[in-house]
Amino acid sequence: MLAPRSPSPHLTALCFALPIAVALALPCVAGAGPPTIARLCLWTAPERVAELDLAYGEVIASVLARHGLVAAEHPGRKTVPGVVHRLFELEKPADIARLGAALADDPEWQRTLRDLGDRFGVAGTPLRHAWGPYSSPLGPGITRPAGEGRGVWRTVPDDYVRDMAQDRDGSLWLTTNGLGARRYDGREVDFLDIRHGVAHLIVRSVLVDTAGDLWLGTFDGVSRCRDGACESFTTDDGLAANPIFAGFEDDGGRLWFGTEGGGVSRYDGQQWTSYDTSDGLAGNLVRAIGQDEQGRMWFGTDRGASRYDGVTWRTFTIRDGLPGDDVRAILTDAEGRLWLGTDRGACRHDDGRWVSLAVPHRPGSERIRALFEDADGSLWVGTYGAGVNRYDGETWRTFTKADGLVDDHVLSILQDREGDLWFGTEDGASWYGGETVTRFGVEDGLPHHQMFAAVVDRQGDLWVGTNGGGIGRYDGDSWTTWTVADGLPEDYMQGMIVDRQGDLWFLSGGIGAEEGMFQLGGRGISRYDGTTLTTY
Repeated sequence: MLAPRSPSPHLTALCFALPIAVALALPCVAGAGPPTIARLCLWTAPERVAELDLAYGEVIASVLARHGLVAAEHPGRKTVPGVVHRLFELEKPADIARLGAALADDPEWQRTLRDLGDRFGVAGTPLRHAWGPYSSPLGPGITRPAGEGRGVWRTVPDDYVRDMAQDRDGSLWLTTNGLGARRYDGREVDFLDIRHGVAHLIVRSVLVDTAGDLWLGTFDGVSRCRDGACESFTTDDGLAANPIFAGFEDDGGRLWFGTEGGGVSRYDGQQWTSYDTSDGLAGNLVRAIGQDEQGRMWFGTDRGASRYDGVTWRTFTIRDGLPGDDVRAILTDAEGRLWLGTDRGACRHDDGRWVSLAVPHRPGSERIRALFEDADGSLWVGTYGAGVNRYDGETWRTFTKADGLVDDHVLSILQDREGDLWFGTEDGASWYGGETVTRFGVEDGLPHHQMFAAVVDRQGDLWVGTNGGGIGRYDGDSWTTWTVADGLPEDYMQGMIVDRQGDLWFLSGGIGAEEGMFQLGGRGISRYDGTTLTTY
């Protein structure tokens, strides 16, 4: 079942741990659950670690003691070469940010860092250092009832979903713009990436062939994946070009891949055969592939649409009646009619002529990126900037962000086995299971209007990481928000996953995390096991 699972009603009180970046110390309250442990790290050359360790006791300890910061006796995890660190037990998670701010405002602490920089680092600059949570319970957070939202759309956030496919197990596969291929089974999300043999982390196309193999078109070749392991094909194997835009399996089981600049390549299971403009293809940038009811192949290029019957080629352009030459989508409907989506509108091949489709006009509505026919025979038209349109044969209906769609730039459309529709956009994938869409905003309890990451845990609760609003959890009834005041190292979270043990992992960093710049993993990676948050 692919539809996002409704959270269990008895899970409304998940109040546990999440640490992330700054450090301090106070006496730990006995019997109060897991202690809040912060860490101070100092960097120097590996051969000078012993000297810096000695300087800690001579210079640093007295400054920290004035703030109630006394290092714990246990050494903690081993650090990388060149790092001296100390751990501190604090009374509560909120003390991390409070004491960190106090140190930042302490002139003596700043002078000490500058002096240490002259001795152990770069002269004239403070010694490289970091305050950060080591392990901690979460603070209580702030809980508020969720607003009604808007409709019944739900979202699997991502950065760029150009293509989607459903495998034999019912899992949905989504392309990403730098994370590999994302798999969503209705509850959990995981990835296939370079660790599994995927050719590149930028994945532009995905298809599941009749044998059940998963094929990924990436920025650097084609990868075939089976049972979590992938093998890749590139120009060295006969592929026309390594950057891939589209994939398609024809009625004979042959696989076709549209490339960026090399034309189109066909794989018959044994060898690769490629075609380009010298063979009759309209253009070598191929973004869409389809097949008509006569078995002829169609290719959408930046210079028109080309038809190939296995022997001859024919190209159609504006001069032949297309609304535009940049063809981005191809569809053969249940009645055998061929549809093309271009950068200037959509059209249908009817009795030897091209008939334009009157898509409802909005800014961006003419820039067609996806065409799909659902099980009821309705036509769906995805646009670049104007949302998605549905035509039932008589009337049009438009869905946009105002209705609950995650983003108005719709790049792909899929209907799963349960009959639910999925829309891949530049900002994630939206699931549509009815006549309306559900969309939460800050007015409904969402911690921040910008979300960088989201994941569903094993209890069915939704966790979101935001760009400045901390972390939020939605249990089906209410939103709970945690920020630095509750022990987070920072309020910018750009990545979240659930591992096989059910633990949550959080990657900090984001736009604005440091002087308006984007930081990858700004203050570390944290693991939350349901009781304790540990930061690495």
